[in-house]
Amino acid sequence: MRGRGALRRPALAAALALALAGACRQGLDPLEVPVDRADCARCRMLISDPANAGEVVFEDRDPRFYDDLGCLASDPIAGPSKSEAWVRVDGGSAWRRAREAFFARPSGARTPMGYGWAAFSSPEKARAADAAGHVRSWDDVRREASARPDVRVGGGAR
Repeated sequence: MRGRGALRRPALAAALALALAGACRQGLDPLEVPVDRADCARCRMLISDPANAGEVVFEDRDPRFYDDLGCLASDPIAGPSKSEAWVRVDGGSAWRRAREAFFARPSGARTPMGYGWAAFSSPEKARAADAAGHVRSWDDVRREASARPDVRVGGGAR
């Protein structure tokens, strides 16, 4: 039988790894998402798929990880520190600054919180994937995600 301390070790190890990575990190480059070890900063669900993940990297504090692009887009990041939002593009194959990515809503897309957004490295890829052939900017995604009433902090979808 394992004690309560044994259950905390993976979470403690993940927190220590993030702290060390932050201490050694220079600039605002993204870190790898600690899959199955970190909760989404917005909805608090465990991040289990890096293909839909995003993050905000700060100059002076720990990064915030997200399980769905909609969670990232709807999270009001406040504060005086310099930051950069990053998204996984092209099915999770690479990182791209959110403001430099192109977004689509592929038909039948299933994302952790149901926003249905996918990020791409080019407008052509986004247009080809979008159910209606539209390409959206990060500002478009933020506007739409922020207006969605059915997601609440810490509780997932209603």
